[in-house]
Amino acid sequence: MTLDDDARRRAAAQRAHEIAGCGVCDSDGWVTGRQTSRDGITRDAAWRCDHTDRPLPHGFTPDGGVR
Repeated sequence: MTLDDDARRRAAAQRAHEIAGCGVCDSDGWVTGRQTSRDGITRDAAWRCDHTDRPLPHGFTPDGGVR
């Protein structure tokens, strides 16, 4: 195992730990929902979760299935 392999393994383990402890995202680390733009158009959207208490983007409504 190289140092790069070890670093990738550690990063993946850390991300898995963060996802498991997050109450916002799905098991892949994404928050899915609908995004309403300033012109009033609503589209499907997904945001990669950063596992912090920062608010989601303005106009974004997560799906009801978020854990």
